[in-house]
Amino acid sequence: MGRGGLYYRATLPSRKSCSKGGGNQWQDPNSNQSILPPPANYSNDIVMEEIDSGDTGNIVDSSSLDLINEINEKTKKTKLTPIFIGIGLIIAIFSPLPENVRGIIFLATLLLAIPLYIYDRNRKTTVVFYDIEKDAEDLFRGIYDAFDNLKKSQKIWHISAKGDIKDTKYHAGANQAVKRKEINIGFENPKFIKTNIPTPSIPVGSQTIYFFPDKILFFEKNKVGGLSYKSANFSIGKTNFVEDERVPNDAKVVGQTWRYVNAVGSRLNF
Repeated sequence: MGRGGLYYRATLPSRKSCSKGGGNQWQDPNSNQSILPPPANYSNDIVMEEIDSGDTGNIVDSSSLDLINEINEKTKKTKLTPIFIGIGLIIAIFSPLPENVRGIIFLATLLLAIPLYIYDRNRKTTVVFYDIEKDAEDLFRGIYDAFDNLKKSQKIWHISAKGDIKDTKYHAGANQAVKRKEINIGFENPKFIKTNIPTPSIPVGSQTIYFFPDKILFFEKNKVGGLSYKSANFSIGKTNFVEDERVPNDAKVVGQTWRYVNAVGSRLNF
């Protein structure tokens, strides 16, 4: 990976053998962009709409097709180790063989399970190594720096659903509610992917997104998708939250409001 372009090389097996939170802190209700995480007793007038990224298996472009097919093919391979151990234990425990013979079978099952486990791991693992030249390394370092800065945030959320609020007076004046989950981002490689670099990753619901030097991979259970950076679009924006949780130290409180408000934003009395 350098000035002349990016050269992909995979090591393959031979033919013989990858909010801001708040207590009593509330955002200005006059903002029409305010969003409120639904409290435990939120009313049924909010219809939550799931935010789905689509089927992971359909997220793939032509430049990633060979790698994605290889990963998916290996991921679907059946693990032989559990089957071998199960058969060995059944014979050792329930067979009518002499006790000393069953003991030998039990020990042999445990000993042979170790090399079989290594064989299973290798046949399901895709090896992708990168040899990155200095100029390209400086560019990719920008992704690492961005993740390092993002990790410093005291709270990071994944928003999985949102819904419009019909009666805003019961939700501090917010016009939308969101379903969110606090997540942790980090540097870790996907299961059954062996590579020589730590990989920035973000969990988003049932999927985890991994940022490799040449492409973005999406992992979900036994399915993998991938896109080159040229095929991906990113957008960054700001929004205000009406918050009912603890405010992190790095949050910026832009205003306050009442838990129940009338049309002009003042306190609603019952």
